[in-house]
Amino acid sequence: MRDDEPKPTPNSEPAFDHLPQSSDALPQPNDLPPMVRQVPPGELPVRSSEPNPLLGPSLRVRARSTPGRGIFASFGWCLLFLLILCIGFMVGFVGYLGYAVSLIPGENRLKILEAEVEVFTKAPAEAPNILAAIGFGMGIAELATVLFSIVLLRVSIGREWTREIALRRSSFQHAVLAVVLLPGFIITSNLIGEALMAGMKADPVEENSAELMLKQAFQSWSVLFAVLVIGLGPGLGEEFFCRGFLARGLITRFGLVSGIVITSIFFGMMHGLPLQVLITGCMGVALHLTLWWSRSMWIPIFLHFGNNSIAVLLMLGKLKLIVPEGENADFTRLWLMCAGGVGMLATSGYLLFRSRATLLPIDPNAPMWNSWIPTVAHPPEGSNAVLVQPTIGLGGWFLVGLSVILFLSGAMGSIAFE
Repeated sequence: MRDDEPKPTPNSEPAFDHLPQSSDALPQPNDLPPMVRQVPPGELPVRSSEPNPLLGPSLRVRARSTPGRGIFASFGWCLLFLLILCIGFMVGFVGYLGYAVSLIPGENRLKILEAEVEVFTKAPAEAPNILAAIGFGMGIAELATVLFSIVLLRVSIGREWTREIALRRSSFQHAVLAVVLLPGFIITSNLIGEALMAGMKADPVEENSAELMLKQAFQSWSVLFAVLVIGLGPGLGEEFFCRGFLARGLITRFGLVSGIVITSIFFGMMHGLPLQVLITGCMGVALHLTLWWSRSMWIPIFLHFGNNSIAVLLMLGKLKLIVPEGENADFTRLWLMCAGGVGMLATSGYLLFRSRATLLPIDPNAPMWNSWIPTVAHPPEGSNAVLVQPTIGLGGWFLVGLSVILFLSGAMGSIAFE
């Protein structure tokens, strides 16, 4: 400090001469980055490639009270989810067996049960009580995971957890795109699996005795029960847990892209084999993208439910894939079906991205509501924001229609229903 400068005294007020003294000196709307300018009424925002200084830091804001926001904590939550699944199965399995044993007359109930268990290890189809107990146990397990995920969301987010995870009805055009996307989603995931196995030179995974017994247990179920347990249960429980609870903390901690990737890796790890981690992980990324573009949790729930339900129908023999055999086998229809499926995935996915839901202010002259973290939450009631999405043009629907026709032309001779 120079000698001619006044020295501050303990009671002196801080100087604010460096701050603007009038509103004219404040940044004006045209001085702001393109992505944060006010949008005139009736005009959609134009996305710009210019850097937005407000976007990067916002992706790094840490959650104030979001459980599972770190990798190790997320791993622990996944283990707890699997533990709940196992406990639910054991409770249902043992409970049903206890009920079945209580109905057996006489004093040799345990011996009769032991004999049925021994029969089950050799011929599962001849042990109806064990098969029924497996089905009941799996049903209780899926119900337990759904309730567990809902409790986690309610405790970690609060009363408005349905709004925060976008558990809202999707638009009609996004619902149609989801239906079109489903066959392509299934076909492409299987093609990726085959390509990975060929690239890794891996032998087809042989079914062990436990998997064979489980498949025979499925054969004894009704179609409706199998679809509810294998399709709807994981569709709700795993999506609420992974896309709703787990991703919320990871995206808050690591940012949007990294959070989605890490969540998808955990989603794949929850499904077992190393190769399955890669395939299911890729599916997890796709499910997450549909959630962010549609801002409706029902879209990934529907895709997850549809994928599992088709697998169950194939396992039960209600849906069969006809593969030509012999030296002169013609695979043209299969190739058409696969090409159409990939086309359906590409066109519907692209249109879903182009028509993605966007937040716009209701009053362009007032501050617009936005969440404090990257989120799919829709605006709360009474806020100055509304979700809008562009309407898909005739050209887009024409491309979707072409891919559907291509898929159906191959599927008619490649898929059979019973």
